[in-house]
Amino acid sequence: MTQLEQTIVNLATQSLREMTCMLDKTMSDEDRDDVITSFREASAFTQLAMLRDSGLGEEARQALERIEKEVAQTMVRLGEQKDRVGA
Repeated sequence: MTQLEQTIVNLATQSLREMTCMLDKTMSDEDRDDVITSFREASAFTQLAMLRDSGLGEEARQALERIEKEVAQTMVRLGEQKDRVGA
C-alpha cells in the first residue's frame, strides 16, 4: 500500500474503533451524535473502495471493504443495543 492508501485505511479504522467503543455502553445523546459522525467518516473513506477509478490498489480496496462490513455490523449491534435499552 502507498502511504496515502495506508493513511486512508488508518483513518477508516479509527472511525470504526470510535464506533465500537460505544458497544455495551449506555449512550447519551452526545454519544449517539459521535457515533453518527464516526459512521459518516468511515463511510466516506470506505466509499473510495467502490469507485472503479479511485486509484486505490487492490490491497487498500480490500482493506476498506472489510472495514465497511465491520462498520455495518457495528451499526446493527448499536441499533440492537438501543432497542434493548429502550425496551
